[in-house]
Amino acid sequence: MIPRGLLPGTPIQFDDVQRGDIIDTYSPDKEERSRFHKRMGQKVVSSGDFGCDFHTDYDMICINLGLWIQLRHRTNQGETRE
Repeated sequence: MIPRGLLPGTPIQFDDVQRGDIIDTYSPDKEERSRFHKRMGQKVVSSGDFGCDFHTDYDMICINLGLWIQLRHRTNQGETRE
């Protein structure tokens, strides 16, 4: 079951995530056993290194984790305002 807090977001593919996006992550398999379970409001700060796809202000997000991603907010085509 998808956590209720994730429902307002728009599902997004890893390839579509941009710097500055605000995303939620959810682990459909591990659920509460995953540190990414219902991790809400993460800001994407850069593209990833070490085999991961991107970094957020919380952690590195790798496609091999099997996470579902929801886009909550995108400003100015992924560019952040300082």
